[in-house]
Amino acid sequence: MYIVLTGDLVHSGKREEYEKVSLLLRKLSGFLKVIYPKIKIDYVFIPGNHDCNFTYDSQARKNSIKNLTYENLGDDNSVVDLCIDVQKDFWDFYHKWLTELPDSKIFYQKNDTETSICFNCINSSWMSSFKENPGSLFFPIKKISCREKADINITLVHHPLNWFNPVMDENNVIEMRNFVDNNSDIVLFAHEHEEDGYTKTDTKTHKETYYRYGCALFTRNNRNIVESGFKTFIINPETKTVKEQEYSWIEEQKIYSNIHSTDLQIETSDTCKKKIENNHDFLINLKSIKIPLSFQNNIKPNILAIYVYPDLDDISSKKKEKKNNIVYIDSKELLNSKSKLTILEGDSQSGKSTLIEILYLGWLEKGYYPLLLKGEDIKDIEIDSLLRRNYKQQYKGRTFEEYQQYDDKFKIIFIDDLYKSKLNNKGKKMLLIP
Repeated sequence: MYIVLTGDLVHSGKREEYEKVSLLLRKLSGFLKVIYPKIKIDYVFIPGNHDCNFTYDSQARKNSIKNLTYENLGDDNSVVDLCIDVQKDFWDFYHKWLTELPDSKIFYQKNDTETSICFNCINSSWMSSFKENPGSLFFPIKKISCREKADINITLVHHPLNWFNPVMDENNVIEMRNFVDNNSDIVLFAHEHEEDGYTKTDTKTHKETYYRYGCALFTRNNRNIVESGFKTFIINPETKTVKEQEYSWIEEQKIYSNIHSTDLQIETSDTCKKKIENNHDFLINLKSIKIPLSFQNNIKPNILAIYVYPDLDDISSKKKEKKNNIVYIDSKELLNSKSKLTILEGDSQSGKSTLIEILYLGWLEKGYYPLLLKGEDIKDIEIDSLLRRNYKQQYKGRTFEEYQQYDDKFKIIFIDDLYKSKLNNKGKKMLLIP
């Protein structure tokens, strides 16, 4: 279980305020341990602008943040170190709770390899000032990189994107947006303390990213009424599903009540590609056993239940040199092959077609989207129309044009019985090695 605080832990960034936060966290952690005694509790914190203690602010820092760019930021950390000096009390608090300080205090990651969940922590308030305005912040995206990547990536940013400067030499809003989109499944913002959220869909990959804005855990409005809320995310790492629950303080009942729940599906590379769905009838036919076999109780399994991968004789030129040492490979290893071209040769009825169908299903299971062509249908080296026709037979959910935009490294073409093609040998070579 992770307790995640997305900035503005306190009001003025002062040490005595963090002592109160520590007391709150100890009580909350103790309460949770009673309810969930077998669950380990961990913490993820990022600072907000209210975590800056501006009594530490210096004239040198004020001058530095006026016109910060990549150029005057330099290649060392001197400007960064100067700017985050106002967060000294926050980092002392961080050190007490998480023991180890991050190498970089403007961007750090917490990767849970057991659950394959990674938190990307962006310190957007590193250059905050006492009175800051939307469009005034700069975050040096070029100076950071996501070294860790997991199945589920959650990015924490205190300031929403409209607080970054769009009129620099390089639009910092676009830089931030691209970084967040490319490295996140869920993005958690704070700062404005208004409950909101939306889903952003990449028009090319169709990957969905969930943007969420949280309200303050405790505040009072202009009528002195307590407004308080928080979110929980219950994540199933195996299915990549998330139940998002929003809680709000009900003053009359003196409790936090679950006022809204949403089910999310994390669009990992595999699940995103699965938006291109296989044609059900095509898969049934591919998995069917095409030779007459009898089974108990007349229950006929599919080919995957009984198939045994055959050994193959590698007849590549390198192996031919070993005339007296025939090397066999397990055909299942072809599911791990990085070769751009593999040719299967064999006698008639030796099982080449079945092996191709099994490999098709295997690569499909690994998150790829193969296409199966028949050699007899290939009459020209230009096969775009043939690919389109076979795609429509084998897949649904996305148009062929959308399929073409997917990353080529996840596409595989299987050609069964190439010898039946009307192409001559030169044409076949041009087809296979363009």
